[in-house]
Amino acid sequence: MASCGDAVAGRRRARRLVLCTATVCATAGVAAAQASAATISVDRPCYVSSAQQRASMTVVGSGFGPGDTVEISSSDGSVGAMTTASATGTIGFATGAPVPLFTKPGQKTVTLTAQDFTPAGAQITATAAVTAAPLAVSTKPARAKFTHKVTWMFSGFESGKSIFAHYLHKKPVATQRFGKATGPCGLLKAKALLFPGGHPHFKSYRVQIDDAKRYNKNASPRIDTKLGTFFF
Repeated sequence: MASCGDAVAGRRRARRLVLCTATVCATAGVAAAQASAATISVDRPCYVSSAQQRASMTVVGSGFGPGDTVEISSSDGSVGAMTTASATGTIGFATGAPVPLFTKPGQKTVTLTAQDFTPAGAQITATAAVTAAPLAVSTKPARAKFTHKVTWMFSGFESGKSIFAHYLHKKPVATQRFGKATGPCGLLKAKALLFPGGHPHFKSYRVQIDDAKRYNKNASPRIDTKLGTFFF
């Protein structure tokens, strides 16, 4: 038969158990609140990289552990960086933007993740969607005669501006307008001849594609390529 003292001790142990359980729950709640409170964002709606230059991306965020190391990565594996949170738990730094693993025109959205493993063992995570595109042009079909119409596809040009192709044979000899790039990544798809008029006087041309109505060798952005008996 249990004594009165045993009953009192049992009640004390039960109170301690409840207290410990509440403490654990409170700690978990704080960690969860920290994780949910952390946020990150980037400075552009689309990052355009060329074969010569990778776009720079600025990442800012808050809600991280003061002085903690924060790791930044992208779901496609093209971004990997580390920074240190400030005394107020904020971050702000520049790194290379995601680089789409394709050279043809188009855009891709990846997930950017910031992770902070605090000294207490809690994990603080924040994510943001990042869109990137290559500065690129291609045609479908990829090979065609000068006199044939093809589908031209572009990405990475300035949204709202017309895209032009300037054909050069020692000097500018023809210009073709395709239409206006749209969306944050400057996309355009248009049907047009490989050579304006379809009856070139030469077997090959150097072609500069940009958003300038008049040829300017320093136009930016621009793509330089060559038009021969078959395109590209």
